[in-house]
Amino acid sequence: TGELSIGAGFSSTAGALTDLTIRERNLLGRGQDLRLSTTLATRQQQIDLSFTEPYFLGRELAAGFDVFYRTTDFGDRSSFEEDEAGFGLRAGYQLGPRLRHTARYTFSRDKIDNVATDASPAIKAQVGTFSTSAIGNEFFYDARNSRFSPTDGYYLSYDIDVAGLGGTERFLRNEVGAGVYESLFSSSFVGSLEGSAGIINELDDEIRISERFFLGGNSFRGFKNGGVGPRDVSSDDSLGGTKFYRASAEVQFPLGLPEEFDIKGAVFSDVGSVWGNDDPFPNIED
Repeated sequence: TGELSIGAGFSSTAGALTDLTIRERNLLGRGQDLRLSTTLATRQQQIDLSFTEPYFLGRELAAGFDVFYRTTDFGDRSSFEEDEAGFGLRAGYQLGPRLRHTARYTFSRDKIDNVATDASPAIKAQVGTFSTSAIGNEFFYDARNSRFSPTDGYYLSYDIDVAGLGGTERFLRNEVGAGVYESLFSSSFVGSLEGSAGIINELDDEIRISERFFLGGNSFRGFKNGGVGPRDVSSDDSLGGTKFYRASAEVQFPLGLPEEFDIKGAVFSDVGSVWGNDDPFPNIED
């Protein structure tokens, strides 16, 4: 039940990286899950500690906590560095055979500094330390035949976060998502349609850059991190937005490799946008 994992690699978003993970899935023989992981990368350093009790108070309620610290260099995207530290509490349970509800509370303290001298004025205005205290709820309906490699079925999700119970940030974030999968010709060819959308509404002051939506990199193929959406065209800094949508159509197919490799090919088309930036500075294209 114990696991030690050591890895090294390269990521287009984080650069060269190494990671170390220690995990125990049956802590003290009670089925509890304890995990400690750390990542050292060119543009990101991160450490996470998480604990999950699968049957909290003897019920089918998975409860746990997370503690994290990360520092990220957004110099290529937005000309600043961010330090973030915080903790979270969470509890998840089944509302039905396919519907799961997860409630969470997160507190984080963020610091934005090391802004480049030629950065956008909209970035320089973000320098400082702020804190976010947020309550969130996620509803996930899963009718897929597999969580990892679905060939049939669909899923629906709705996520809402409210920040303002303490801290400096006050906002309401809503996100929805859906996906459908269908075998084509045979189970080796799978077609899928996926989409998501979100909106953040400020409840007091402006939405800080670390809370805004960005598309690119892992979230939008073919674009750099933050490559989609509002930016300062004079400095080329990505500024993020308060609204987004993305959709993807894809067909996966076998490459003739052994099945245990689990490597497939895909033909896809992605579409999406980020908008809704009210920074009162010149040279901003929304």
